[in-house]
Amino acid sequence: MPKPRKYSTLQVNLTSADQARLAELARCRSLTKGAISRQAILFYLDNHERLIAETQERELAKTVRSCFERAIAMLARYGTEMGTLYELAWRNHVEADMEESFIAAVSATKQRLRRHMTNEERALAARMKNVVAPQLPSPAPPPKQ
Repeated sequence: MPKPRKYSTLQVNLTSADQARLAELARCRSLTKGAISRQAILFYLDNHERLIAETQERELAKTVRSCFERAIAMLARYGTEMGTLYELAWRNHVEADMEESFIAAVSATKQRLRRHMTNEERALAARMKNVVAPQLPSPAPPPKQ
C-alpha cells in the first residue's frame, strides 16, 4: 500500500540567482531545497503579524523622534532669543537701581511661570535643577575712559 502524502505541491518561481542561493543554503545545512523553503514559509506564517507590528512600531518611533527633535530645536531657538533679550536688557541698564529692578522682574516672571506649570512640568523642573544651576549673568564691566 502506498504511503499517504503529507504535503501538497506548491510551485514557486525564483530567479536563477535566488535558486543558486537556495541550493547553497540547502547544501550547507544538509537539507533539501524543499525543506528550507518549507521552514521559511512556516516561519513567515507564524511571525507575519509580529513582523508587521514591529514595522509599524519602528515607523511610529521614527515619527515621534522626529517630532521630539523638532520641539527641542524650537525650544533651543526660543531659549536663544530669550537669552539675547535678557542679555540686552542687562547690558543696557543705566540707572544704579536698575539692577535690583531687573532681578525683581526676573523673579516675578519665574514665579508667574511656576504658578502656571503642570505637575509634570514641576517634576521635570525639579530634575533639571540638579543638572543646571541657574545663574544671573555677571554685570558688564564699566566702559574704559
